[in-house]
Amino acid sequence: MQKFRDRVIAPLRRMQLADATDCVAAGVLGGLCPIPSATTMTTIAVSYTLRLSKAQSAVAVALNMLITPIDIALVPLFVWLGALLCPSGVFHTTSASVLLEELARLDGWTSVRALGVLAVLGCVPWLILSAVAILVYTKVIRRMITRGDKSKVE
Repeated sequence: MQKFRDRVIAPLRRMQLADATDCVAAGVLGGLCPIPSATTMTTIAVSYTLRLSKAQSAVAVALNMLITPIDIALVPLFVWLGALLCPSGVFHTTSASVLLEELARLDGWTSVRALGVLAVLGCVPWLILSAVAILVYTKVIRRMITRGDKSKVE
């Protein structure tokens, strides 16, 4: 718990409100990537997109790790949305339970291929969500927060 306070809470307290919200936005958005092992890299990519410093990126990666259970819980939703948006020839349904039954019936390498298709299907809606979220955050939310900080100074 002490490490968490030293590496996340303390740096967040030293930051301006706009910088702290940048960290939280990057950590949450990158942490929701439907491929759980790729969330750190996506968080770093989002941090780069938002032009965060190294310290801010470190806080974003720590927050990314904290939302891993939420990420794992949302993977089926992203896969389901991806199957609706981009129907593939591998699966003939968009029902999560039927998808799992179809996966269980496949042999070794075919199931690995099918899991790869599921990962790509899950990434499609996440990429759309990410693009929209970054656009809304940078054009609307960040400007509102920055205006609020300036009005406190004046």
